[in-house]
Amino acid sequence: MNTIVCLETGCGKTMIAVLLIRSLSHLFRKPEKGICVFLAPTVSLCEQQAEVIERYTDLYVGTYVGGTSTMDVHWWTTHLQKQEVFVMTPAILLDNLRHRFFNPDHVELLIFDECHHCAKGHPYANIMSEFYHKPEAKCPRILGMTASPIVGKGKTWSGPQAFKESFDCLETMLRSKIITFADKELTSFLPSSDMKIKEHLPDTKGKHRTTDIDNRFENLTREFRLPEERQAVNKIYNTLNYCLFELGLFSARKAAEIMLAGCDGKGRDAEAAFLRRVLNILEEKAILDGTADDQIRAISSKVQLLLDVLDEYKSAQDLRCIVFVERVIAAKVLTLLLNSRPYVRAQCVASHRNKLKGLTLATQRNSLEDFRAGKANVIVATNVAEEGLDIQSCSLVIRFNMPKTERSSIQSRGRARKQGSDYVILMESGNLNEEKLLHAILEGEKLMHEQLHTVQDTYDHQLFYRQKDAYHVESTGAVVNIDSSVSLLHQYCSTLG
Repeated sequence: MNTIVCLETGCGKTMIAVLLIRSLSHLFRKPEKGICVFLAPTVSLCEQQAEVIERYTDLYVGTYVGGTSTMDVHWWTTHLQKQEVFVMTPAILLDNLRHRFFNPDHVELLIFDECHHCAKGHPYANIMSEFYHKPEAKCPRILGMTASPIVGKGKTWSGPQAFKESFDCLETMLRSKIITFADKELTSFLPSSDMKIKEHLPDTKGKHRTTDIDNRFENLTREFRLPEERQAVNKIYNTLNYCLFELGLFSARKAAEIMLAGCDGKGRDAEAAFLRRVLNILEEKAILDGTADDQIRAISSKVQLLLDVLDEYKSAQDLRCIVFVERVIAAKVLTLLLNSRPYVRAQCVASHRNKLKGLTLATQRNSLEDFRAGKANVIVATNVAEEGLDIQSCSLVIRFNMPKTERSSIQSRGRARKQGSDYVILMESGNLNEEKLLHAILEGEKLMHEQLHTVQDTYDHQLFYRQKDAYHVESTGAVVNIDSSVSLLHQYCSTLG
């Protein structure tokens, strides 16, 4: 029976996958034509899981992430001849199946890590619906893995029926059955963290000055009249507005400097001009190049609370902390600010697709390796680090921004792997919206776990297959549909001189 393993972080889901790979290896060990495909939603997770599979099996393992422009049929044919386990991001597998570089029938074992992403429109869902929901399709053995079987980006759930529908949706999409452990005594052996709430006062001092500066920024955007310039400048203004009110004046200055350093490409003259004017305005307010005390007074009470919380743990032996933030710019700015503390060695992990300078796959890979090795003791990260990263020495997780869903809360808390670790949430004192959200999330998590133990022992979902309008290439088996047409055109245009 195809299975979705739903277990808390640290329970050994990856080792379950490894044991299954070893058990079924006769199906894809060369010279067999079959292959095993292990899917993970991020590059860092692919690299991490490939390393584990290589360590605990004797199979030939290949890792495939990033651009696919050079991966044509001949390239893949060569790799299919020598590799037995393919660890890749789902978009690459979907592209391969659509181009018929991979024969869907040759996939003997298909593993979905963080399978809760299997929602409509995601490559996970498209792989299943386009190739393995057809009545005549040969479906591979499937293993899904998740700590939070809540399909899609999620929301705070209102009741047991909502969770049941989410579980049913996931089981139907993956043609699999959710399995979790029933022995409550096992929970005593699981790595867990203590949740702590830290409150900061609302920012009232200096609010008039902040609002005045924000108004000047907004007026400045009106000087850029061309539509494309106005759009680009407004996006920067919104980022600066966030930094002003959420992080403080000093952080807004740092954000402007970071974004200006990233405006080194063609066609970004208007953005650079806007940011230079912004820095002039901030300089007029005499907050530039001050002493450390001046800088601290120019940060928000929330940032000050973050610094205070870290100060509480500075004497901890072998401190390893992950600070989760909502925005990439916050990750960059807070990394700079935290490094002003003598005991902090902070690095940033955020989406490499962002235009900010220095956010490459290589730098993020190095940051995570430095964190594992202890060269860095603080990582400031967006939600790209919420899922799957196995850093067992992590002893402290701080939510600078409140988690918005049960799934986000479960995933980020799961990064605190060390025994006796803490999970700290920063909240604004007296903020009823944040209090209600936290209460809803905690109740939702409790209800989710209760509902997991009520799922049926057998798979009884009826599979509804809806044929998409598609063009099939008879000679190769390749297929183009409405979902793949745009990316195919983009790929074609990228080859033009």
